[in-house]
Amino acid sequence: MVLPRPRRLSGIDMAPAEPENTQELGATMVSGGVQISKTRGLTVDGEQHGAIKRDDLRFEPGALGAGACSVVRLARHTATNQRYAVKLFAIFDDAKRRQLVEEIRTLFSLDCAALVQFHGAYLDGATGKVGVVLDYMDAGSVEGLIQQRRAPLPEKVAASILYQCCWGLGYLHFERRLHRDVKPGNILLSSRGEARLSDFGISKALTDEEESAKTMVGTFRYMAPERLRGDAYSFESDVWAAGMVLLELLRGDAVFPPSCTPLDLNGACERLARDFVAEKLAGVDVSTDCVDFAEACLRRRAEDRALPDLLLGGPWLAGLDLEGCCVTLAPFLANLRSAAAARPPPAPPARQSSTFAADLSLIQTLDASSDDDDEATVEG
Repeated sequence: MVLPRPRRLSGIDMAPAEPENTQELGATMVSGGVQISKTRGLTVDGEQHGAIKRDDLRFEPGALGAGACSVVRLARHTATNQRYAVKLFAIFDDAKRRQLVEEIRTLFSLDCAALVQFHGAYLDGATGKVGVVLDYMDAGSVEGLIQQRRAPLPEKVAASILYQCCWGLGYLHFERRLHRDVKPGNILLSSRGEARLSDFGISKALTDEEESAKTMVGTFRYMAPERLRGDAYSFESDVWAAGMVLLELLRGDAVFPPSCTPLDLNGACERLARDFVAEKLAGVDVSTDCVDFAEACLRRRAEDRALPDLLLGGPWLAGLDLEGCCVTLAPFLANLRSAAAARPPPAPPARQSSTFAADLSLIQTLDASSDDDDEATVEG
């Protein structure tokens, strides 16, 4: 059998792996690294290799963030001084290895300006971790933006973010891939005004024979009603999540508290879209077109929701494009950074004398003892 010529991009070898021992060519293997069969089309060798190697990077102190399966650190390319975000996976953990494989496969196959771009992968033999090298989005995430702003965002800014989000979802859906975890923390921002979808570790590619998925993965607060019920779901569930992101941008806070259970969420979502959106945007000054857009995303029945191509062509986003969205968003983010830098730091807590602190500690101890005695008396 003649093997196809390998295809290389940023250090990822698309040729099938050589067979090891009794394993058949094309079987999925893990041996000192991550390998995927030729039938799936992707191989990551166990050696440091590719356009970006571990020795090419100088890591900054600390971490940019952490998820269930990875830690993200900022690194500079020693030759170009270009900054990258590097997701570090421990490949000896089964769950982390599966997520790594899925994320690399997804990133390698996608090429869209509204998705975080992939620049290579390497194995660090000293730590046993694989580094996935991605765009560094220097303005954080939409989640951080909402937390920093703590007030409704201007409608034009929200539209600029949602346009880019819908553009990315439209591309994913054209490629028959579900994101399955669209939320503010997975929409990353740059100082250039870009808003890009990220974190494809639990995304799923649908085959030509598949029209839906059923696995319960993702973040409950952004799950569509059909997902909360445990029903099959498809591309419309990503649209629901985008609608929830829009509500949070327009409100300036979370629609549902983190303490909500799936049962609470399902009950709240099982209402007509116009009632749900009207309740969540009560007191928020937005256009009718914006409200209609939110309702089109948040219809209770999945088949009634608009898909990204219709949303992009609808009245609220009409006339926008990726470049124009960046022009709108970039100065807003710059002004927000300037305001944060000009804000005086919080005053340190007043220092207490050791005598006062000791007296206060004694009073608190006596109060606690008194409370215990009262409680015991009542119970008795």
